[in-house]
Amino acid sequence: MEKVDQVRWKTLLEQFEKVYPGCPPHYLARAPGRVNIIGEHVDYSGYPVLPMAIERDVFILLNVQQSDSPTCHVANLDPSFNSSSFPLTNSNLTIDQNEHSWLNYVKCGCKGILENTYQPIEKSVSIKMLVHGTVPQSAGLSSSSALVCASALATMLANSLTLTKTQIAEICRGAEHYVGTMGGGMDQAISFLAKRGFASLISFHPLACQPLRLPPDYVFFVSNSLVESSKVLTAETCFNMRVVECRIAAKLLAKLLKQDWNKVSILRNVQEAGNFSLEEMIQHTRDLLHPEPYTREEIAALLGIAEGDLKDTAWIGPKIQSNRFYLHHRALHVFLESKHVQDFANLCRQPLADPEEVARRLGGLMNESHWSCAQNYDCSCGDLDCLTGLCRGAGAL
Repeated sequence: MEKVDQVRWKTLLEQFEKVYPGCPPHYLARAPGRVNIIGEHVDYSGYPVLPMAIERDVFILLNVQQSDSPTCHVANLDPSFNSSSFPLTNSNLTIDQNEHSWLNYVKCGCKGILENTYQPIEKSVSIKMLVHGTVPQSAGLSSSSALVCASALATMLANSLTLTKTQIAEICRGAEHYVGTMGGGMDQAISFLAKRGFASLISFHPLACQPLRLPPDYVFFVSNSLVESSKVLTAETCFNMRVVECRIAAKLLAKLLKQDWNKVSILRNVQEAGNFSLEEMIQHTRDLLHPEPYTREEIAALLGIAEGDLKDTAWIGPKIQSNRFYLHHRALHVFLESKHVQDFANLCRQPLADPEEVARRLGGLMNESHWSCAQNYDCSCGDLDCLTGLCRGAGAL
């Protein structure tokens, strides 16, 4: 064990005894954060992504006891996070999306395991948890998903379940929706399916993970711009808004391509229904969707439904209040970015004779990815654009 881990372990054990005297820990659950190399914001449209896990992680030390009144007690090594307890039965475990608390992510992991359909829970236990995380918050490294995954793993261990990594990743993908975000599953998948020394090509429907070896003698420098972005707090105007725009774009593209748009839910459905290549989908998007924002009135007219019906649809929902939907830009990003992922993976699988040329081309794809994130998806910021520019100026690819 590394020296820093030994210090951390010793500190956790000492604090666990202080918080839960006389109750020694039985298990340690760990879930890493991640950095996404390429494939930004395409997982919830059904397309593959290419992340890798990082050393920063979430630890949960836990004690398990048989109990007639199953309860989860949660404390954090960082005193700025409040402690709490909640019932550990699916029927009584509720998550208030209006209460933006770190405990909601712990509850998500617990609830996901309690309601899982893979393996029934036959035990009645109470759990005492002590949490410690080293993933920077709201920094784009998946601190919240790591907490959900660690909590789910802890709950699985406490109930003596034997789920596969793929099963628990799928459980956590759905469970995190309880906090109100509409993620696609990348963060949870890489947390469980990552392989040391490799990046991972993760695909969905069904979930699968292929390790990819990156060029030797090159490293990825993960830098924090120090600009925080809370996915939950800005969900209705940023993260969830982008998901909704992609769903509307999928339905409009399907309609304009003479497909049954009622059977389409994500952009990948449109491509598969028409047996189109990504290049063809990029061209269709440029030809069929105008760059100016669409209004609800225009969307409803194009689909042939009443404007008032839009807010009741599962693909928009009542919480999205905007009347400006940038469908051209969002769909264009998804198809361009999915092509970036495809090209990146192919380069890793079939490297050229010159590793430097491979690395140069991979770096070029990442630069194109960042440009699309900034220009088409509005998910960058000035500080991050400046930081990436400084890195390239200093020799980064």
